Amino acid sequence: MIWTTNFLVVLVLTSLTGSVFLFLWFLLGLVLDRLGFRNILYTFLKILTIFFVVPVVYLFFLTMDGGDAIYRGVLFLQTPQTVTAMEFCVPLWICLAFLMFIRCVVLWIRLQINLRGCFVCDKMQRDCFREICEELGIKEKRVRLRFSYRTEVPFLIGTFRPMVVLPVGKYDGSALRTIFHHELTHYLHRDLWLKDAAMLILIIHCWNPVVWWYNIIVRRWCEYACDYDVCMRMGGMKDYFQIILNCVEGNNRMKGFLSTQLFEDKHELLRRVKRMERYRNIKVRTKVQMGLASILLVAASTVSVYAASTEAAEGYVKLYEATEVEAEESLMEGKELIEYVETEVNPAIVEELGETQGNLARSAVSFDWTVPTDYIKKTSLFSAKSGGSISVTAYIDPIDKVVKVGIIEPDGTRRYVKGSDTVFHTFALDESGYYRVYIENETGTTVYASGSYNVR
Repeated sequence: MIWTTNFLVVLVLTSLTGSVFLFLWFLLGLVLDRLGFRNILYTFLKILTIFFVVPVVYLFFLTMDGGDAIYRGVLFLQTPQTVTAMEFCVPLWICLAFLMFIRCVVLWIRLQINLRGCFVCDKMQRDCFREICEELGIKEKRVRLRFSYRTEVPFLIGTFRPMVVLPVGKYDGSALRTIFHHELTHYLHRDLWLKDAAMLILIIHCWNPVVWWYNIIVRRWCEYACDYDVCMRMGGMKDYFQIILNCVEGNNRMKGFLSTQLFEDKHELLRRVKRMERYRNIKVRTKVQMGLASILLVAASTVSVYAASTEAAEGYVKLYEATEVEAEESLMEGKELIEYVETEVNPAIVEELGETQGNLARSAVSFDWTVPTDYIKKTSLFSAKSGGSISVTAYIDPIDKVVKVGIIEPDGTRRYVKGSDTVFHTFALDESGYYRVYIENETGTTVYASGSYNVR
């Protein structure tokens, strides 16, 4: 498989896996959240991030298909049509990802500008901040505290060197405690890491609308979880949200990335208040109930992801089979290749066994070889019957290098055609026995040969 096909399959399958997990998380969350399993849902939202990054399903299918367990060994092989499509899609993805990266860089620059001129807070703020850190078990100097004239709302910034930034102003003790509890709870929840991961996922899967939705969910649930913990710790939600409401709305350009803010906009604040009112009327669930809910989420997610990924893989196999036939027909309509026969091999040529994928008892066998100059790469022995045929398709790179593509008959005779770029030929068989397919390179430079062969 050429790298563009490999890359696109990894990208699409990984995006599909994360999307299915997210949909299921959302649907089950509509029920579990109302039953009081908010902590389980928040934890699984963090775990879900892994499935947007790690190609779990791709590795599973690649392992299974490599052993011919499913899909007849043709999963993720390529034809000229799929290669052309992949060569178009990869540059398009690179452009989209680059634009998203530039967008994030611009946001980061704006944030750095806002952080210019930060200075140490007064003693009252520092003492209150130190006290809250001790209450929450956060080591001294692990999180810094600074004043800034360039912001109008408190926020936490810095994945590796976290810092709470306060707008310059006068604060009473109650407001300070609420602000510090809120921002330090974000620190304890590792919300900055989660938001950075969501930003990276958005860059990678920017073409997937589900990922944009995922970023909205991450922002909201970071605030829901923080609100709940702070309200439970401070004994009520009325004063907590009143203090948040008293904060001046500002700095919305930083919303969603790189930082956590006390207040984003009034609509989000209203959503958070309604969520907390509902949580207040739901009793806390036992560990046994939490465990059962976790098992339900894992089981349902695994089954759903496997089913969706299986459908995607089967769709690719159907596409491969359809375009393979089309490719063979178009190649057969092209120029006729002259078939040569030789009984002796140049003793200077080195013969080497090449790796293949697939099983002739079920479908095509593919190869993807690097063939140095004065080398022969050949397949393992396979059986074929008299009256049948062996069809070989090979894609040669560089495209201007002429190589030999052929078969080795049971008696050692070699039949081959010469060609460059794309070579297709069907060898008619007049005896039963064990055969090999081979590619011989005498061009003076290394060539890369990929393709497949069929026995009929």
